[in-house]
Amino acid sequence: MATIKDKICLSCLKPLSISPIRTIIEKEPFICDSCLKSIDYALYKKRIFNVEFFFLYRYSNITKRWLINFKEKRDVALAPAFLFTTHTLVKLYCFNKSILTIPSTNKNMERRGFNHLKLILDAYKINSYSNLKKSGEEEQKNADLVTRKSLQNIFSDDISFLKNKDIVLFDDVLTTGTTIKSTLNYLKDKVKSVKVLIMMDNFSNLK
Repeated sequence: MATIKDKICLSCLKPLSISPIRTIIEKEPFICDSCLKSIDYALYKKRIFNVEFFFLYRYSNITKRWLINFKEKRDVALAPAFLFTTHTLVKLYCFNKSILTIPSTNKNMERRGFNHLKLILDAYKINSYSNLKKSGEEEQKNADLVTRKSLQNIFSDDISFLKNKDIVLFDDVLTTGTTIKSTLNYLKDKVKSVKVLIMMDNFSNLK
């Protein structure tokens, strides 16, 4: 293991210890070997709501901690960590397709101060659109089922430019599926085709 002098791992905040080959390949390493080994990959596809979903990781271990620190504690330096090992795969999956980020409520956006999904994609120069909006100010995780359904009013300023496009919806974690389902319903007959790319699967039994 090689230690990059005066650098720390953005994940564990310990001295950055990486393999010799990484010191050659990577211009600016920022995650240590130990943290990379803790990633719980999914890398599987399944059909949900009659649409193809592709999952990168499971919602566990280090990626779960990254997401909490990134979204709730505003640790924006972690943005490149999420696709560090999968950005090439993401680019291939989205080749010749337009990426639409799943919307958050205005309340969550204002509280956070940034579009977390766009930051993750921008870290690897992956173009995306954030035209979709979501009404409702309560957080889904704190709402009952009836309230959740009432919150899912998806709308857009304008997505007419995507009318004949193949779309990939991008979201961080699948938990209840309510926002995704509402978004798919909204996009129906508005675009050519839709697939869904999810970073983390937190509801593997969802049909």
